Amino acid sequence: RLRRGALVPGQRDFERGRPASYYQFGMAMVLLVLVFPQAVAVPALLLAAFVDPLMGETRGRWFSTPAALVLGVLIFVASGYRPEHWPLVAAGTVSTVILELAARPPLDDDVAIPIGTALVLLALSAVVGLPPDLIGPTGGLIS
Repeated sequence: RLRRGALVPGQRDFERGRPASYYQFGMAMVLLVLVFPQAVAVPALLLAAFVDPLMGETRGRWFSTPAALVLGVLIFVASGYRPEHWPLVAAGTVSTVILELAARPPLDDDVAIPIGTALVLLALSAVVGLPPDLIGPTGGLIS
């Protein structure tokens, strides 16, 4: 498919001759789970899975960005973040929205959003600290 520039059903035109976005998303999820602590990987995965499609489907409408920001905050709350983690919630949600608006091929937003958001969260967590794991003892390589 890549050598011939063919498209398979479900692919977009700009994916001709490069890995499909679903493949890139899958690889980003594997990296999140294997490399980052759970408190970073879980919200980054959920933000990429829900905020990215929401903004893609509502692009150009007045409520796209506000809805994405609200959904981002809800994802962090569901991931165990509490009021003392507000700087992480704000930075993670805003970085997700910025990465969605800024990502252009060849760097797919399916990679930019989860990995970029995870890096922002990890960097800021040195100051704020992370919430405890939700799922038990998994930690990734950078714990």
